[in-house]
Amino acid sequence: MVSLVLYAYSTDERSSRGIERRCRQDIAYRVITGNQVPDHATIARFIRRHRQSLNELFGAVLRLCARAGLVSSGVVAVDGTKLSASASSDSNVDYDRIAREIIAEAIATDGAEDEQHGDARGNELPPELAAEITTNPTDWSQLRPMLETAIDELQQVGVTYKPEVVVADAQYWNEQHIDHVVAEHGCRVLIPPDGGKRQGERPGWTGGRYSFMRAVLQTELGKELYRKRQKSIEPVFGHTKHNRKIYRLNYRGRALVRTEWRLAMLTIAVGTGLRF
Repeated sequence: MVSLVLYAYSTDERSSRGIERRCRQDIAYRVITGNQVPDHATIARFIRRHRQSLNELFGAVLRLCARAGLVSSGVVAVDGTKLSASASSDSNVDYDRIAREIIAEAIATDGAEDEQHGDARGNELPPELAAEITTNPTDWSQLRPMLETAIDELQQVGVTYKPEVVVADAQYWNEQHIDHVVAEHGCRVLIPPDGGKRQGERPGWTGGRYSFMRAVLQTELGKELYRKRQKSIEPVFGHTKHNRKIYRLNYRGRALVRTEWRLAMLTIAVGTGLRF
């Protein structure tokens, strides 16, 4: 049953009824089940009953990636994604402007990707070090817990060295969390004080650590380190939503939602390991 659930999530089938249908119609599913067709209620009960063990599979897959030499904690990117959203009426624009922006963005994207990836495809996904959920819609309070979760996951798979650098976007700016990460874990933190779309500095955010962080991010090393965020965490969320069509979670209850999310993330790690 574990193999069936993992394969289902790897092929973007997260509905218990959908898995049951695949067991009747899909050759690969029938090979896994030995031509048996588990009832959707049985599949759902299995996931609920064994949610803790399924959660722990994330660490098991991370351990396999570590043994294969795919895990490096030198620079760790922290980020989050929301699985539902609504458009603001202030963002509505005419079709001509949309077309111009799409074309300009496509040209700029191609140039940036050529510079970034060279001859590589650019869709190679890195193993994730941690995957957690929160009901808090803001990222402001997530830097410290996510880094410590990543460190814990690494320690459980035998990776004893801590990350050297943590990068995150401006939404993670929290001075208490930054101070804790530096003092308790010895990590350098790179977080821009200003959002990417902001023109100029935030009002009142001048001098002191704000100016220092801006100066660091403008150095060649700072730019190089911060660019790693674009190649590490952002492609994972893009792949999850755009390619795998995971926009919302099916289960109810925090424990089951966490299991569903970690299964979705660990199957990316499984695919990464198989490609290598």
